[in-house]
Amino acid sequence: GRAAGAIRSARDAFDRLPDGATSVAATAVRGGAAAAFGVVAISAVVVAVLLGLQYATVITLYETLQTGIVGGVALTLAQIALLPNLVMWAASWLIGPGFALGTGSSISPLGTTVGPIPSVPVLGVLPQGAFDLGYLGILVPVVVSFVAAVALSPRVARIPEPEARRWPWFLVAGLGMGLVGAVVLALLAVLSGGAAGPGRLADVGPAAGWILLVAFLEVGVASVAGMFVSGLMAPLVRRSPEGRG
Repeated sequence: GRAAGAIRSARDAFDRLPDGATSVAATAVRGGAAAAFGVVAISAVVVAVLLGLQYATVITLYETLQTGIVGGVALTLAQIALLPNLVMWAASWLIGPGFALGTGSSISPLGTTVGPIPSVPVLGVLPQGAFDLGYLGILVPVVVSFVAAVALSPRVARIPEPEARRWPWFLVAGLGMGLVGAVVLALLAVLSGGAAGPGRLADVGPAAGWILLVAFLEVGVASVAGMFVSGLMAPLVRRSPEGRG
């Protein structure tokens, strides 16, 4: 039937792909996903560290609310549910664009500009003011992507083509990692944002479009660099005494 014909057509198209295309595609997906979730994992550590460092501030905010036992338990549970959002907001800060906590607000490595914010104690961990070295945070996605590319580059190096013809595959794999990683991070940014209330609080969370663009540049460039560096080093390792032994 039509389904069988569609499957055959897809299989024929797959068979016509150049040698190495499937390996490069798989590398791009695995590497991009690894880079994205590596950034998220480090962001979770950052949030945990901030909670530890700002513990006194969070407790003070709890005390000012005077919620009582039942209210305190409900508030704590609500904040636990908010933690995944905070992790992605931290990731958006490390990537560069940062996030908003209300219309017209901005929390990024350039500085923090916010108006009145919801009375949620855990928000006491938010950074204040400008950071002279704030943009060092972009080293997180860059380094994670570079390492992922180096780890996965042997898959591309094994493509059965002359060595000189593998370089375009390294480039495509690195850019593919950038695209996949950026899409994953942008989707997580969408899920972590939304409205937290009426008025200015209708705009909360990262701007997914900026996350997509900046993450593609960071992950893509670092991944291409990792692929190329690994590709250049592999022949030297093979020629070394240790490599021959």
